Amino acid sequence: MRRFSLYRRGPIWYGQLYNPKARRYTSGRSTGESPRNEASLVVAKWLFDGIPEPWSSKRRAVGETLEVDAILSGIRNAPLSATDAEKIVSALKDRELIETAVVKGSQGAEDLVAFLERFWTFDSSPHVREKLAHGHRMGRRHCYDMSMWTRTYWKPFFVEQKLGNLSKTDLKAPKTGEKRDVPAHALRIPIRESQNSL
Repeated sequence: MRRFSLYRRGPIWYGQLYNPKARRYTSGRSTGESPRNEASLVVAKWLFDGIPEPWSSKRRAVGETLEVDAILSGIRNAPLSATDAEKIVSALKDRELIETAVVKGSQGAEDLVAFLERFWTFDSSPHVREKLAHGHRMGRRHCYDMSMWTRTYWKPFFVEQKLGNLSKTDLKAPKTGEKRDVPAHALRIPIRESQNSL
């Protein structure tokens, strides 16, 4: 198999490198050249010096580029389950390449504000039932106050936020000049409980 192929899009030639691991050609990249011979020289230079990164002057080794392409090809074509997706996300978190990610259908995919409102509903909250079962005091008024703090302070701040997408910086109170200890209490307890069960 040839190491690369060229094809034309308008007057410009595009190059594709053959990936033996994925057994296919990579996505096309513009050579920026109109004559075919000059385009071939550009692609040959990619093979020798590395492939230029988009919008950067850096170059990435061909082997690394083909490795990433093979991984992406495998992810796109493999029959993955939610458990497999969680393992992939976990591996990326372990390498500190991502901070947060939410797998569709997982507990972390729940809307944060809906989770907080459910958490502070006295009659149906598992947290409240657990506290009462262990002999702790937890009154309706406390749950009502916490749900009001949630609606007043956190609902406008976390409009479309998912529970699993929270980062440590998100948990810091918005800076509006007011004292935020009580509203933060309405957020930190449910988040701590959810982190333990995620």
